[in-house]
Amino acid sequence: RLGKEQEIRYWLEGTYKKREKMIFVTLQLFDNQYPDKKNSIQIPLDTTEHAIGFRKLFLAWLETCGLPLSKEQYAKVVWPEKMTNNGLDFLGQALLTTYHDYFSPKFEKNHEESINWFDKALTQSPESYLIHDLKGWAYYKNKNYKKALKSFQTAVELNKNGLGALSGMMWCYIYTNDQKKAIEFALAKADVRNESHEKAT
Repeated sequence: RLGKEQEIRYWLEGTYKKREKMIFVTLQLFDNQYPDKKNSIQIPLDTTEHAIGFRKLFLAWLETCGLPLSKEQYAKVVWPEKMTNNGLDFLGQALLTTYHDYFSPKFEKNHEESINWFDKALTQSPESYLIHDLKGWAYYKNKNYKKALKSFQTAVELNKNGLGALSGMMWCYIYTNDQKKAIEFALAKADVRNESHEKAT
């Protein structure tokens, strides 16, 4: 229903459970063009191999759902995500607190708390692209573009094809009125998405 209201064709949701050191993720993909079709899967998530096996199984499942990736795009989404289970848990707490910022009047307090969770996650997983990227968006949301750029830059150093971080850098430069840099990262983002430079600018 929400997908139809917001004109979103695909809607992905899931749950997880932990057994000893292994995480199992159960996913459901809804396609609003075919609402009666059921697409679901359970995939093991092993952080010790940088979640590469999880993403390979996830992408293979997406292909069976009619959403295949090209070989070029496939290679861009299986970077080594160096995150421990504890880092993943702390990242979840950080995201939960960040999203509460949108609804809670305790804006500054929640922001500080979310940054503390991101920092805890980074003590566990300092080379995680996702943590640096999402921490950048937490800063961006609070208009701290200097710190957001620092987080996004670290994320890009860890994963040069990190679309989220490239997009974050583009928007930070837009809001700090650095047109040259904004265009540079708009083009970098277009390259990752295989889009034309003309369309990107």
